[in-house]
Amino acid sequence: MLEQQKELNNVSATPSPLKEEESVTTDGTVIVYESTITPVSNDKDKLTTTEGKEDDFGQKTKKAQNAFQDLFTTAIEKGKSIASQEAKKLAAMDFNPSARIAAKDSADIAMLGPSVEGLARTFEDVMTGIGQESYDEQANLLTGYEKLLQEQISVINSKIHYVKRLEK
Repeated sequence: MLEQQKELNNVSATPSPLKEEESVTTDGTVIVYESTITPVSNDKDKLTTTEGKEDDFGQKTKKAQNAFQDLFTTAIEKGKSIASQEAKKLAAMDFNPSARIAAKDSADIAMLGPSVEGLARTFEDVMTGIGQESYDEQANLLTGYEKLLQEQISVINSKIHYVKRLEK
């Protein structure tokens, strides 16, 4: 068969000893299968056996396992540190409802800034002035002052309601 192909192609060269050819004839068509045979080098640095591949796979597996272990350990340590920080925050918080209300009130008052100090001084001045009057007069002045403060609270509540309606 090989000789027939040489004649067809007018090739006079001898085939290379590194190539192996096989041909099959079907219905007047010649199909040639060609495979290349490559020499194996005897280098000791290269592992071509299955044992070498298994050793390489084992090393890669150990490296992956160590990397996963490091990642897992790091994630656990990070979780522990975050959990301890949150626990410290929770421990520092006071769960007493009156303490929470007082903290909110103080934050609301602090938002008013310097005007709060003026209001507090004015209130203290009025209370000191009322304290200098006679007891009968003090009762009347304190009752009137209470009604004045209640009216001011009513105005404040009305403004709060108005502002909330404007936000919507």
